[in-house]
Amino acid sequence: MASRGLLTLVVMGLGSACIGCASMINSVAFQPSDGGGDGLIGGDPSVIEKIIPAADGVALHAYYLPKDTSDQAVIFFHGNHGNSTRRLGQARSLRELGVAVLLLSYRGYPKSGGTASEQGVYLDAEAVLSYLSEDLGYAKPSTFILGRSLGSAVAIDVAQDQPLAGLILVSPISSGADFADYHGLGWARWLVGDSFDSLEKLERVTSPILIIHGSEDSTLPIEMGRALYAAAPSGSTLIEVPGAGHNDLISRAGRCYWVWISRFIRGARPVGDTQCPE
Repeated sequence: MASRGLLTLVVMGLGSACIGCASMINSVAFQPSDGGGDGLIGGDPSVIEKIIPAADGVALHAYYLPKDTSDQAVIFFHGNHGNSTRRLGQARSLRELGVAVLLLSYRGYPKSGGTASEQGVYLDAEAVLSYLSEDLGYAKPSTFILGRSLGSAVAIDVAQDQPLAGLILVSPISSGADFADYHGLGWARWLVGDSFDSLEKLERVTSPILIIHGSEDSTLPIEMGRALYAAAPSGSTLIEVPGAGHNDLISRAGRCYWVWISRFIRGARPVGDTQCPE
């Protein structure tokens, strides 16, 4: 999650007190950009582009990577910066674990319509989960949701009261209020309100959760991952990656990152293993 975008989470709650500020706040919190991955498509017939309508009529773009030999699927919610095309490499790696993947481009991001906002991306998540189930035929008990950084808040929101196979949260945010405290803005906590309050929403999540977080994350600190883990349902796992920050977690974890996710999807326990022998 880009530092500039994250810093604005502290003031997301101001939208309720400042009429007309919401669009300005959202434009800073959500940072879509073009480029940085178009070549990854390259006419690959195994990557299918889909248009999914949200409940409010916004047309959403998603990449669908089917896996014909599996009835399991992963919905992938990326962080606040960039675009979904940049994450196609990660989506392909997920598919190599034996699951289909549906990678969303949030409203206001390249190839999708609308304008990004907190409540808007929650609508996007609901639309994608419904599409995966009703149009693509993947049962919810066979569906995993992966959310990275700000995408973790989207994943937790849509997982409430849903019979999902599990959630995978990478470098997650616990709440906007916690973010304010961490960055020395505790005085503004009352202004933040319940913006991106994933910790509160976990009370309505029953699926097991895998949390992967860098020990040196200075954007969304490891304390956030620990707080979410403490409130997570039984059967959940927290893996702390030594020395990893916010944007280098996958490279720091190396092949173990994918091994941990694969074990979680397969239902293997324990998921975490510092030696990562597979």
